[in-house]
Amino acid sequence: MFHQHIISSDYFITHTHTHTHTHTHTHTQTCFTTLYVFTSYHFICTVFINVMCPSLVNC
Repeated sequence: MFHQHIISSDYFITHTHTHTHTHTHTHTQTCFTTLYVFTSYHFICTVFINVMCPSLVNC
């Protein structure tokens, strides 16, 4: 089950491109929940949401 908690960057990119900005909150919540126990991944996720998401889909 360990590997299931790690989401690749490809998934993030695909997920971002296939969802509108109205789903940003849900995506963020899911991301934090999934990666909660991995501090470094949690941080990366935070950066991705705050930096990459607005750049890609104008959240």
